[in-house]
Amino acid sequence: MNTLRIATASIASRTSARVALNSRLISTRAQASVKTPSAAKTLAGLFLLSGAAVLTAGQEKECSGGPTTFTKMSDAEMVKRILEIKTENPDNIMAACFDLNYYNSLPSQLQSKFLKCLASGTYNSDSSMGCYATMPDDYETFKPFFKAALEKYHKVDLSTTSHVNNWSLEGVEGLPASGVLDLAELGLPALSMRVRTGRNLNRFPLPASMTREQRCELELAMGAVFAALKAKPEFGGGYVSITPDHPDFIDKAAYDQLVKDHIMFKDMAADPYLTTAGIAADWPYGRGCYVSEDKGFIIWVGEEDHLRIMCMQKGTLLNAVFDRLKAAVDVVEELIEGGCAKSDKVGVVTSCPTNIGTGMRASVHIALPKLTADGTDARAKAVAKPLGLSVRGLGGEHTPIGADGTVDISPSARFCISEAEILTALYRGLKLLKEEEDKAQPSNEELVARILKIKGTNPDNIMAASFDEAYYNSLDDGLKARLLKCCASGIYNPDSQMGCYANQPNDYDELEPFFKTALEKYHKVDLSTTSHVNNWSLEGVEGLPASGVLDLAELGLPALSMRVR
Repeated sequence: MNTLRIATASIASRTSARVALNSRLISTRAQASVKTPSAAKTLAGLFLLSGAAVLTAGQEKECSGGPTTFTKMSDAEMVKRILEIKTENPDNIMAACFDLNYYNSLPSQLQSKFLKCLASGTYNSDSSMGCYATMPDDYETFKPFFKAALEKYHKVDLSTTSHVNNWSLEGVEGLPASGVLDLAELGLPALSMRVRTGRNLNRFPLPASMTREQRCELELAMGAVFAALKAKPEFGGGYVSITPDHPDFIDKAAYDQLVKDHIMFKDMAADPYLTTAGIAADWPYGRGCYVSEDKGFIIWVGEEDHLRIMCMQKGTLLNAVFDRLKAAVDVVEELIEGGCAKSDKVGVVTSCPTNIGTGMRASVHIALPKLTADGTDARAKAVAKPLGLSVRGLGGEHTPIGADGTVDISPSARFCISEAEILTALYRGLKLLKEEEDKAQPSNEELVARILKIKGTNPDNIMAASFDEAYYNSLDDGLKARLLKCCASGIYNPDSQMGCYANQPNDYDELEPFFKTALEKYHKVDLSTTSHVNNWSLEGVEGLPASGVLDLAELGLPALSMRVR
């Protein structure tokens, strides 16, 4: 029996292969309670409290996607709004690429289908991309629009360039002679590495146009694929679903834990961009994930694309996660009836034009303490952008960076670049980024800001706890620099316990207010009433035997290894 260990799960499975979540199997009674229709409906209600609305004809004007509520516009109102957004937000690619003459040239039925592709950016004018394909052939059906959008976002000229998929590293520019992309060769430690790609099934609409029945049908159809994966030692694991009445249904508490553990995707209904696009519709029906035993291989079902296939591990060999993903994709694609949506012209078809081509994102989590010394990723982004790299927080876009300056780094390109080139670009980019990090010299203001941040995030860091901003500001520039140099270890390693070192023999005296506080905290003494005295003489020391000899044999102990330094 394949057992998946994920925290606090409660699974109802009617199949012989059961999934266990985080160290314990649920009881037979709990399984039975989940299987009953009434229980399933109750649990479904917990999910549906945040369910997304389906944008279909005849629906009420007020639409709600859980936290996202909006008023559905008519086609004419949408066109009017798009033309307004062209002026209001020229960075909205959907609006920038919308051509009224082209729209008017379409038959009325295609006009409505076309506007559905543009819904997200119309209802959310601050969108960067602002459009989604809703059917696998939309990129061809609405080619004049999508060609302009793809060229604008990916900065390519599709009249002279085409996309070619290729997973082979052989001959890729920048590949080391060994063919091995080992981060250790760049002087980097083991890092969290992740590579993912998206796939959509040919025989279904894309998520934005699916009905509830189609979402559930797709999820059930993947059962044969998951059964094949379970049988392979390198991919063996189990599937969990948040679809009510699904054989592998899990309750809301289990789902929430999977989200917390970064295994399952978040409630899509809370995302206004996905909700207005129709991608978050029917939540939680047709949603789930397959997870390997080692949690290093995951397939999301029913998110922005039908499938998000990903591999992750901590290490230095980028080839390892890349090769595992390729092997998994081969298994999945071979078993899918009707195949996956692909195009000779644009490669892998994805819902969002930003992912089209490869659907791939290869990333690592790396600490850049100098480039993030001010507590933000702004400087890191400025350095990374010319290198073709994107910088994100640890939870994705618009999320905070790590306390130690850890950020998520990935190549920006997805389209008109091969899978092998993306991975090699990550390796090459990390080499250049590390060189910039090593050269970077954060300002004193950035270092102080980092110390003050560490005070809150790691109160056990004695350096940060002992740092007094008023005292620092009272120092002349020379002493300020000296104090910050003493604090450097704890600044760049916020998980430090002590976090400071003297750099000069007289630092303890010349920077006494800081070091006095640090010494008192660590050694648990009060230096206003106590002072240190050196004395090597044993005479008169409390607890010394009358003979003055400290012989362990007198304690009944054998000869022991003894060391004094």
